[in-house]
Parts: sequence; C-alpha cells; structure tokens
Amino acid sequence: MCTLTYIPIEKEAFIWTQNRDESPLRTASGLVQNTTKQWIYPQEPLSGGTWISITQAGRVVSLLNGAFVQNKYVPSARSRGLMLLDFLDYTFLKDFVEHYTFEALEPFTMVVYEHGTLWEFRWDKKQKYLKQLNAQQPYIWSSSTLYPASIKALRQQWFAAYLENYPVRTRTNILNFHHHAGMGDLQNDLIMDRGMVKTVSITSIVKTIEEIEMNYYDLVRKNVAQQKLRL
Repeated sequence: MCTLTYIPIEKEAFIWTQNRDESPLRTASGLVQNTTKQWIYPQEPLSGGTWISITQAGRVVSLLNGAFVQNKYVPSARSRGLMLLDFLDYTFLKDFVEHYTFEALEPFTMVVYEHGTLWEFRWDKKQKYLKQLNAQQPYIWSSSTLYPASIKALRQQWFAAYLENYPVRTRTNILNFHHHAGMGDLQNDLIMDRGMVKTVSITSIVKTIEEIEMNYYDLVRKNVAQQKLRL
C-alpha cells in the first residue's frame, strides 16, 4: 500500500495511481464489484479488505501504511483494509473521522477524493489529523512504514522531474513513472523488491465528469483487470 500519485487533468478529472508493496502471497486476483453499493476494488485475499476503491458516487480512496514517520511493523488488531471498506459506508469523510473507532488500528494514511474535494487523513495511534488539499495540485505519497523521510524526499524529486518533463500528463506517462522511477535501487525505487516484500501491483484510476475507470495491473500473475462506473 505504498506509493500513490494524484494528477489533476482538468476540473473534477484526474489520474490516480498506486503501487502496492506487499508479500506476493497477498496479491489480489483481480477486481471485485459490490453491485449493491456500486464499489469496485481489488480484494486483499487474507483479510477480505482492500487498499484502494472507486464508487459510483465518484469517490476514490487509497490507504497507505504508516502516518508520519517510519514505525516498527505490528499487526493491527483490526485490518486497515476492512476499515477502508467501512469508510465507504459513510457519505462524508468528516463523519467517518468523527465517529469511527480507530484505537485498534496501526498507523495509516488515507487519501480521499469526494464531492469535488481532496483530503488527507492520518492516524498515528494517538491522534487524528485531517487536512483538505488543493484538488488542482499534483501530489505523491510514500508509505511511512517502508520509507524513511530521506527516501520520501528523493521520491518527491523524481516526481517533480516527471511533472517538469511532462506538462501534458496522461495515464501512459504516469504509469511509466510508476514502473521506472528510481536510481537502480531495488530497496527504494517505485518498483521495489526486498525479497519478502515487493511491488506486486499497480492500480490506475482515471476519473472524468462522465465516468470513473479502474485498471488493476497484477505484476505477479501478469494479468490486467479493468472495470468502470458511469457517474
């Protein structure tokens, strides 16, 4: 759940891309559609949760492990992936932040687009931090669990170079960034491999005024799944 970029392309339209760094044993086999609630997401095979989802209401949410600083891995008493699905039952992020019980959860960062606004929500096991972002500005996030501040800063530099080199941003060129950005360091490049943990998938979302589409690239099985929702 480890590298996320947000690229606005016009009003209420954007490209949202997330690399998942995880054990290959926890690779989702494809996309699940909850037809009752009109959600689409890759399903984590162990918990049944997810790290990224789109909805017919035009909402998008991503989850990254860790809040602000690198922390020792401790399994959550409750899955953060199931928490993300719980979040989708709330109409507004602010209501979720106010009313949901987070005490059993390890630190995380959630990025949410809803109702034309972009938000960042962090939980550090002690306190909640909610911040509205500029939806017309590009952003990159890296998991605090895997990447220290120095590597996050380096990734910000790679992202800034991408933005400078591509004034016209497309799904193709941002996917190229998510596949190839780095310096030949498998520990910290966007496609990373630390043995037990590696980049197992890339999820690409494109939202326009009319529809929202998710492409899921399974790097372990070499499969691609695609689904879209009319808005």
